[in-house]
Amino acid sequence: MTFPLSLMAVFTGISLGLNLLARAWPLVVYGLFVRPPLVLLRGPQPDRSLRVIGVLLVVVGFAFDLLAS
Repeated sequence: MTFPLSLMAVFTGISLGLNLLARAWPLVVYGLFVRPPLVLLRGPQPDRSLRVIGVLLVVVGFAFDLLAS
């Protein structure tokens, strides 16, 4: 069974897109979750930044706990 050329092009495009997505997600996660705290910690008052990060983690944890119950 042979596939039409346009169908093969669609499959190739989808596979290339999925490949790029699979390679890009670690960079996106790093940019969203790792880099901002590092930038905050390099500031002039890292103790305040740690407190802000701690409070945000407690709030997010409470929200997830509330959703789970």
